[in-house]
Amino acid sequence: MKLQALLRARPFIHATLCVQVLLLALTVAWAVAAWAADVDPATGELQVSPDPEELAMSLEGKATFHRYCRNCHGEDGKGDGPVAEYLRVKPADLTTLSAANDGEFPIDKVEAAVDGRDAVRTHGSQDMPIWGDALRAVDAGPEEEARVRQKIRELAYYLKSIQVTAQP
Repeated sequence: MKLQALLRARPFIHATLCVQVLLLALTVAWAVAAWAADVDPATGELQVSPDPEELAMSLEGKATFHRYCRNCHGEDGKGDGPVAEYLRVKPADLTTLSAANDGEFPIDKVEAAVDGRDAVRTHGSQDMPIWGDALRAVDAGPEEEARVRQKIRELAYYLKSIQVTAQP
């Protein structure tokens, strides 16, 4: 009640408050756009993912990455996590998957590699954990397989969002 009376008595406070709220909203929108954006090195222009569903999935995937992957693959996915030096095989640089695949992100291959349950094991041991089984144990329930596949898809979209473009 006092706030309403104060705002009526001093309209500039109301205007200032509105401007501050607007600036906060614009700052948040800019931060989200900057996180989702990629700068084209050739032109310097921002390239923003046009698919909001893909953006939302990559945000969820980032949380999964930080929980399960960053210890080996590092904060930025470059294969330099804190335990990487102790592993027999160096973790992959996950930021170069598109570059190694002629500029196309191999989402199906990434999902299969992360899942690990259908991997062909005749080529030696599997160095990366079988995350499909690990996620199934975390998400046990009647719809567990759908949730596991969704988590893996979200993680794949996050990995797609951190791809670096080759410099000419």
